[in-house]
Amino acid sequence: MPEVTVTYEKPETLKILKEISKYLGFTVSASAIRKNKETTIVNGVTMKRKSDTGKDGLHRINEHEIVMTTDTIAAIPKGTTGTVVHIYADGKAYEVEFIIKGKSIVETALSTQIKMI
Repeated sequence: MPEVTVTYEKPETLKILKEISKYLGFTVSASAIRKNKETTIVNGVTMKRKSDTGKDGLHRINEHEIVMTTDTIAAIPKGTTGTVVHIYADGKAYEVEFIIKGKSIVETALSTQIKMI
């Protein structure tokens, strides 16, 4: 199995990944705490908590991070989770992929319309 490292900021992200794993055919096999950073292994993939802050001290949402809508965006209801696939204008807007009823939908979201989970 290929090895990949996935980073995340909040423990809720791991919870969502565990839930998604039921539908995508992978399992969370181990969990450990190391040096105040949570590390989890999912089928050989190492996942670590990440802190990526800018000069202003605010967290930056990176590509491939899981986010949740804080408002309705087009056909995407508030509270829906998705994955950031592109960043515009240094984080002022994002392309986010959502899976709704088994279909991939990509929408542009302003930074005020999503939050990290």
